[in-house]
Amino acid sequence: MTMAEYDLPLVVALGAVMFVTWWRHRKDVDKITRELEQAHDLAEQREHERDLAQEELFRRLYEEKELNKEKTQFQSQLMDYEKYAALAQLALGAAHEINNPLLGILSHLELELNDHQDSEQRLEIEQCIAGARRISSTLRGLVSYARPGPLVLSKMNLQRLASDTITFIEHQPLLRGKHLGNEIPADLPCIRADANQLSQVLMNLLLNAAEDATAQEGTRDGLASQVPSRAPLLLAPDKMSSMLQLPLRRAVCKDVDAIVRLVNLAFLAESPYITGERIDADGVRVMFGKGVFLLAEQADALVACVFVSPRGERAHLGLVSVAPDRQGAGLGSQLMAGAEAHCRAAGYREMELRFINHRTELLRFYRKLGFAETGMTEQMPDTSRIKVPFHFVQMCKRLV
Repeated sequence: MTMAEYDLPLVVALGAVMFVTWWRHRKDVDKITRELEQAHDLAEQREHERDLAQEELFRRLYEEKELNKEKTQFQSQLMDYEKYAALAQLALGAAHEINNPLLGILSHLELELNDHQDSEQRLEIEQCIAGARRISSTLRGLVSYARPGPLVLSKMNLQRLASDTITFIEHQPLLRGKHLGNEIPADLPCIRADANQLSQVLMNLLLNAAEDATAQEGTRDGLASQVPSRAPLLLAPDKMSSMLQLPLRRAVCKDVDAIVRLVNLAFLAESPYITGERIDADGVRVMFGKGVFLLAEQADALVACVFVSPRGERAHLGLVSVAPDRQGAGLGSQLMAGAEAHCRAAGYREMELRFINHRTELLRFYRKLGFAETGMTEQMPDTSRIKVPFHFVQMCKRLV
């Protein structure tokens, strides 16, 4: 046998061994690859769960912070109420101390009136009597208002009750420069109620209305020099009410805390990408001088808001926020419709807004409302707050 005949079986055996070795190696590689893929998927799942846990933790911490803040406010209010209650007791004692000698003065003046025949002197005495009676009436009203009493039902005339209440409070400093009118018909049938409690309700309504009117006047005076000339034209509630089911109003200074709570809760969805809260009270106050916040309320609670600021012929919409527990009920669409109505009333030709590119659900939402991408992107200036890289998507809608 030749050397080649001896080598051929050896080569075949060697090839078979190499093939088996390669095949087993390939199986090992495939197995390791599958295990790596499974480990990668598991790591992504764990990371996603971690992000959700961090978001839930941040939400709970924020809610706990807000609860503690509200608790502190309630405790402060309770202390104020206790102080007012003590002050009311002191006022009751002072009213009695003043009223007793006042009755003696009034009796003496009436005797003096009977003894004088001179018309000029009688006029002066009558004026003193009228003033003393007015003081006495005011003191009686103060005592009746401050002293709690049992429910006493009796027939009463609403027109007369309103007149007495207006007479009692019309000299309050809060009502200076304001006109209180009684347009209740005098021939209305009498009703059966507690006159004291009904008078207190009417008095509270009038004083609250006067306080709110004074606050709005102060807000207009304080912000008139700060808000750009076009910003006051953004609010058109007379046109809005016919176009929206959700009425909007312009924010005032006392709405700052409610705006901060709503915006930070609404923007919790961005916590996996950005650290920290979206806005604080100082930031909202600064924005008051650059534009206008439009607010939507339901059951006396703030449920949605949007900030509208002028940028040439464009209106920029920012901090579009809907309370998380009210999302999915159409409030976002109504809020945007209200913002659009205001922008049209102000004469803007376009509206623009932006959001981070990871919020793909916002892209679909704004497209349905007629917005289109401008093709321009923008990076976040404060990179220290970024957890996951992103950029802003800009969209625009033509109004004219």
